Amino acid sequence: MKRIVQLWVSLALLVPLAGCTIFGSNKTPTTSPVPPAPSMLTLTSSATDVKPGDDVTLTGQVTGLGQPQFTLQVTADGAPANYTVLYDQSLGEQPSDEASHFTLLSATATANSVTYQLRALSTGVVTVSLSANGEAQGPDGAFFQTSATAQPVTLNIAAPPAAAQASISTSSTEIGVNQNVMLQITSAGIGMAQYTVTLTDTADPNNTASIVLGQTQVDSPATSFMKVVTAENTDG
Repeated sequence: MKRIVQLWVSLALLVPLAGCTIFGSNKTPTTSPVPPAPSMLTLTSSATDVKPGDDVTLTGQVTGLGQPQFTLQVTADGAPANYTVLYDQSLGEQPSDEASHFTLLSATATANSVTYQLRALSTGVVTVSLSANGEAQGPDGAFFQTSATAQPVTLNIAAPPAAAQASISTSSTEIGVNQNVMLQITSAGIGMAQYTVTLTDTADPNNTASIVLGQTQVDSPATSFMKVVTAENTDG
């Protein structure tokens, strides 16, 4: 009986080793599939500070998204307006010009990009967002519908600065010798202005005199048919 017990113990120890070698298991290791890169979308603008009448080019680039449909959303005064380019590159939804501060000049798309050309119509601060819907591939190789959104861009549409203007007025147009006359020059749209007044003798056009009025001093000719008595330069 003692030998029989020892024999069963030996067999029990040998059974787990039946599928093994002295070098370890011969089972082939498995690796998890690497998931595809996530879909990404970027948006760039040719300019961010424009004025009415200026053209703006907005470009979107997408990766990891098949058959994309792009939607450009222009938000001004809290009201969004959408410009859509379908997956077959045809135009979809388009807003009225008044709703977006822009008019659409053109919109073209490829398999991974879209380009909008807009013209600014009126002043305002506009937020531009771009999104894309399409197909992405999962870790198992199957395709599914998904979307990507780009970081928004802010466009400032400001009125152009007013054109510089200057005018001159006189206290009298008929004066005698040794009498004074006041000339007043008014300007707009000019900072730190320096004025030059040219006086011409109508009886002798070659007899001229230029009076330069700067911020702090007056430069006038030493001899002329008129003499500067006082001069003052004030802002406003």
